Amino acid sequence: MKTVHLMYAGKVSEITGKLREKIEVNDECTIHDILEELAVQYGPRFEKEVFDHKKGTMPYDIVVLINGSIVRDFNKKLNDGDFVSILQAICG
Repeated sequence: MKTVHLMYAGKVSEITGKLREKIEVNDECTIHDILEELAVQYGPRFEKEVFDHKKGTMPYDIVVLINGSIVRDFNKKLNDGDFVSILQAICG
């Protein structure tokens, strides 16, 4: 098992009701796996506004980072102690 630190900002933190949480994941866990689990845990609003686990898609305004770097490959495996940020991108 690995420990992964999740951080949320913008509407993602509103939906989860949290700014951060720590979770235990299996050794083969990917970003996609975490997003699927969060969609189940946080329900329809998370699925609609953050990650549609049935389609495997995210809206354009949601960004995922691992240890501060933007993730484009959701099949990337996580390492013990990784920091995963799920944020709403803001532009002006």
